[in-house]
Amino acid sequence: MSKRLYQLIAVLTLPLPVVGAYVLGRPFAAALSSLWSNLAGLLGLLGYVLALLLTVLLWAVALLPLRARAGFTPLSRELEQVRAVGLTQAVAQEQAKQAARAASEDPAERARYHGPMALVAALFALAGAALTWALWEDGYVFALPLGAALVSPVLAVYHGARWALARAASR
Repeated sequence: MSKRLYQLIAVLTLPLPVVGAYVLGRPFAAALSSLWSNLAGLLGLLGYVLALLLTVLLWAVALLPLRARAGFTPLSRELEQVRAVGLTQAVAQEQAKQAARAASEDPAERARYHGPMALVAALFALAGAALTWALWEDGYVFALPLGAALVSPVLAVYHGARWALARAASR
């Protein structure tokens, strides 16, 4: 399996954890809210967040065999590299690499920065909108998922447009 095919499958199945969180969120929220009535709203939100976490973990575990087939470096080896330099240093190196890609004169490098940023922003927009809608149906409004639902689409469009411009310039 090619790396591109794996990435396509991963991106196309990305909404599945959000759908799963929506389906599981209501029962989780109801179960947790009934534990302590003084904190029903907060526990309801926790139920949705736990449902999202569970579905994201299940989705990631389901993709691991495909990741190995596509020839990506095993996660254990990647984690060994992080442990070797330390988490703080590894994060600093990755931030420097991303900053260099964003500021690069090479359009292909800029596209490598803006493409993933657009996908992540779209994921946050989808998750924020789904969580806001699910909570709204239960009578709750929380600023964080609502903010993600409102701001992330703008970022997704911005990075998507920059990605498209960089791709066009590199051809």
